Amino acid sequence: MKMNIKEISKFASVVRGVVPYLPEEIELIDPEIKKPEIGDVVVGRIKDLGFHVEMENPSGRNRRLYPEDVCVFALANRYATAEYEGLVPKRMPETLHILNYGGCCGIVTEKNITIPEPTTFEVLGYLGIDGEIINTKNFSIDFGEGNNAMSILVIGTDMNAGKTTTASSIIRALSYMGYNVDGIKITGVGRMRDTLAMKDAGARKIFDFVDAGYPSTYLISEEELINIFELLYSNCSGEFVVMEFADSILQRETNMLLHSDVMKKVDMVILSASCAFSAIGALKYLKEELNIEINAVSGPFSNSGLSVREFTDYVGTDIPVFSALEKHEDLARILV
Repeated sequence: MKMNIKEISKFASVVRGVVPYLPEEIELIDPEIKKPEIGDVVVGRIKDLGFHVEMENPSGRNRRLYPEDVCVFALANRYATAEYEGLVPKRMPETLHILNYGGCCGIVTEKNITIPEPTTFEVLGYLGIDGEIINTKNFSIDFGEGNNAMSILVIGTDMNAGKTTTASSIIRALSYMGYNVDGIKITGVGRMRDTLAMKDAGARKIFDFVDAGYPSTYLISEEELINIFELLYSNCSGEFVVMEFADSILQRETNMLLHSDVMKKVDMVILSASCAFSAIGALKYLKEELNIEINAVSGPFSNSGLSVREFTDYVGTDIPVFSALEKHEDLARILV
């Protein structure tokens, strides 16, 4: 079945690499023709609005969703302790769930009890060109020339531990000092908000796993994870590259990378923590289980003098603590 591209109401940001290559007429391919896979691009009609009432477009702007909107999504797995776990189905159902604001879709298998039911859409078909089903993995950027940048890795104690805010404050501080800085996000679920925050802070180049063709990284192999890291890292050319691993240090993909040879290319590790106790526990785990030394600590707890006092009373003052709201010149002294 043919469809004019003008009939599409909205494109998700996770298909941003695909959109420039779409012809005026696209095809809807029978959704039962094959087993669904990560990255398969799906066309659907919004049915019931739930938690996600907006979807980020390929420019990074959130657009309101309405019933009957015909939208383009990408199949993906999602892991989010504060929201959903969602998986690519083994067989294509009549309806799918929107898993995040970036337009990943699948079937919700686990839900935080504080979160509403997911937004659903009717599956119209796979998006195709010349009879071929489009998959985002076929629209990856190429490897760059590599770099010798000093790398700073930001990891966190949980999903909402302020990692992107911490990474952005580091980028801002280094930019303030006159350094050329790039920002990359290696794992997570596709949404441009985090890398755009890095851009706003002064990053010259920004990349994430979507640029490598993956709408999300949940449940992919270690080999794929390392390849994503190498690909994104090779495209950075600044004097510094600030990297973020999503979710907590215990989350599957983040933990795999922390155990991998990727860490040999990391010069500094910054921990972002939601509370003093989580910071203390993370330091202990990272040191004893992974032999990773933390160079500084930040996150929401660092905005409270009392919380910082709890932390330093226990671990001492050898590890610097900084708030992302501090003066950039003060933070710069910690980093360089």
